[in-house]
Amino acid sequence: RGPVRNCRRASQTLQWADPHAESALESWGRGELLVRGVPRPDCNRELRLGGREIRPDLLWLDLGIAAEADGRGKYDDDPDALWREKRRQEWMESTLGLLVLRFTYGEVRADPEELAGRWFRLAERRATERWVWPAGLYVKERADRSPSR
Repeated sequence: RGPVRNCRRASQTLQWADPHAESALESWGRGELLVRGVPRPDCNRELRLGGREIRPDLLWLDLGIAAEADGRGKYDDDPDALWREKRRQEWMESTLGLLVLRFTYGEVRADPEELAGRWFRLAERRATERWVWPAGLYVKERADRSPSR
């Protein structure tokens, strides 16, 4: 459209948009990480292993790192939701071998630098503890992105 105020910022935002994001917190957290040099993750990519299916909010499958956005709403309405999330994270870590980064609105708002720092510390850990693709892990392909493996 020609010169428009803030068009570069809008263009960058559109490049980082992901149609698979499911919440504002996922998108905000992903944006703060991207601004700070974290590679672009897959959003809500379906993983299956041994009859169990999960979709981590953010996933860097090549590194074996997942991130989960923790909005309060899912815990306020269901007293068992926190227990299920705990068990889900344990499964991702012990069975899939993923490192899991969790973040909340407060963390993203108050200190996005610390959030990115936590991600980079996980990535450094992966440099010494290489992630091994679990036998039988299935990653659902998407028409809009190339398959992961």
